[in-house]
Amino acid sequence: MRLYRVKAIYLKELKELLRDRVSRVVVFVVPFIITLLFGYGMSLDVENVPFAVCDEDRSAFSRDFIQKIRQNREFFDFRGYTLSQREIEKLLLEGKVKFGVVIPEGFEKKLKEGKRVYVQVLLDGTFPFQAEVAGTYVDAVANSFLLELLPHLKELPFSVDTRYWFNEELRQKYVTSSGILAVVFTVSPAIFTAIIFSKERERGTIYNIYTSPVGRLEYLLGKQLLTLTVYTVNVLFLFGVVTLLFKVPFRGNFPFFFLSTELFILTSSSVGMLISTFMRTQIGAIVVTLIITIIPAFLYSGYLVPVSSMGKEAYVEAHLFPTLYYMNIVKGSFLKGVSPLLLLKDLTVIAVFYLVFLSLSYFRFRKRER
Repeated sequence: MRLYRVKAIYLKELKELLRDRVSRVVVFVVPFIITLLFGYGMSLDVENVPFAVCDEDRSAFSRDFIQKIRQNREFFDFRGYTLSQREIEKLLLEGKVKFGVVIPEGFEKKLKEGKRVYVQVLLDGTFPFQAEVAGTYVDAVANSFLLELLPHLKELPFSVDTRYWFNEELRQKYVTSSGILAVVFTVSPAIFTAIIFSKERERGTIYNIYTSPVGRLEYLLGKQLLTLTVYTVNVLFLFGVVTLLFKVPFRGNFPFFFLSTELFILTSSSVGMLISTFMRTQIGAIVVTLIITIIPAFLYSGYLVPVSSMGKEAYVEAHLFPTLYYMNIVKGSFLKGVSPLLLLKDLTVIAVFYLVFLSLSYFRFRKRER
């Protein structure tokens, strides 16, 4: 073995690494991105669950019970009082809280008289694991509260009546089966678009476009139209699979859901299109697109972990990806039956993402080689 040959091979590979942009990304950037995203996002702990309270009794006992819940700041995030149970239902529908506590009138009086009292806890069942854990926490707080009152009571007349909203039976299948649509339509259209763009550059047929009179925007939109046509069929097929095979109830407005999905597919394809303007090979475009889309789709969309329970850094990161907003539309349409007016804000954000990605792709694409 000749050491100088080993040295020569080493220097050659080092120079190729420094010249190859894809290799530099794979070696240096990708591990950093994966570490950053997984470090912030991969947490299954139920923390900072937002809740509201409707105190119809307004007594010393009811205030003590509420304070007991609020003291658990690691688990609960108190969002304030409401004047009625209907307001809690509205907050649940809009996703601003994950559960609400309703303390009935006469709470203190009935406790002192030894009569049974029902405190109602309304939980958002679109995240079954979070709902179950939150309900368990509230039960633990109630038991602790009762133990403190025990010396002053003849019996234990107090119990918690728990109801789960939107997913009454807490079937995780409903959540995962419907939510996977957001993941699929984030990753697949992006990769497909990246392939059809990078394929021309890799094979050299892109020169036909360079010498043709076709404009940049015409070229980009023509490619996207193909992606939209292909995935429109997938939208209808996968919707049938979710509703018929997995029997997930659809409670929303289908025309609004369909149009939102079409716009989201255009947004996802714009991501793949933008990435392909940086890549010269199909494999490079596929790898980078896969990394940039699949990790946020699983970890930062609310599919595995509720965004409201994430840390501050992860919470901010989640809002930088369009999948979060489409996931809100999916869950709102399938499980909650939310009005399109309430989901219009999410649709508007997706539209903004699409215009941004399309504009960046337009400015990156040139009808000549760099």
